[in-house]
Amino acid sequence: MTSQDLLPACDMDGGCHYLRDLSRLERLIGCEPTAKFYERVADRCPQGGCWALLLLLREIAMPPAARRPRFPLKATRPAPKAKVSAAKGRVAEVIPFVRSDVADVVTDSEGNFVERRGLKVGSLDPTEPLGYMYDYWRWLRGMTGCQLSNIDTMHLIRAGIIGKLHIVDVKSADPEDFRFELFGYIVPLGAHEKPRQFPYAVYTDSVLRDYNTARLTAAPRLQHVRTQLDSAYYNYRRLILPLFNKRRRVSRLLVAVEMEPGNDTMVKQR
Repeated sequence: MTSQDLLPACDMDGGCHYLRDLSRLERLIGCEPTAKFYERVADRCPQGGCWALLLLLREIAMPPAARRPRFPLKATRPAPKAKVSAAKGRVAEVIPFVRSDVADVVTDSEGNFVERRGLKVGSLDPTEPLGYMYDYWRWLRGMTGCQLSNIDTMHLIRAGIIGKLHIVDVKSADPEDFRFELFGYIVPLGAHEKPRQFPYAVYTDSVLRDYNTARLTAAPRLQHVRTQLDSAYYNYRRLILPLFNKRRRVSRLLVAVEMEPGNDTMVKQR
């Protein structure tokens, strides 16, 4: 009996979402043979056990040092500086304050709200999914054309970001025309073809504003988002990373989401 035989059968409708996302990513990148391979494995998932779980278990079994990103550009937090207390002459550690003290809060007449608070990307831990993604993006920008075709999906697997990643087409100058080429399946809210199609205007407007800002500035954005929409409360961090076309204009965004405690809490109906 092999380790594959010990894995549970996949009960996902239509096969493994994890492998379907990988297949979609490979197709967008331009690796059609690999995309078809993942599709074939996903089709056999209900009969053959969860191949994606086996892949995940293998990654988890790796020593921590082997899972750390090995890029020349790091998102490691700078070492805190020490200062001497004038009163007692002691060396005191300065704790870096990485959260913005200004939150952008918008509400609507139905009681829905969206709070977005900017965070410093340098505060990301490179051993966690968002930090790994930021490191990898910095490496892509410094060593490649930072295009979608430059991405190696193995780094996305190692980051643990499959299912929590969107790819947004932002070629249009009109945010109303932005569309999702990939929509994660472990994220707040359901999938839509375009951000404009989210059913809550207060949320849609804030998402389009953030996506368009990243498109115009070509700079990464890290935010802590809290929002209540109807009876559900969502709490997550969102990292937006721009990708370029051959003319060095932002054409796509990688949007990685990491849920925080309390996410998807149901609150009392109004």
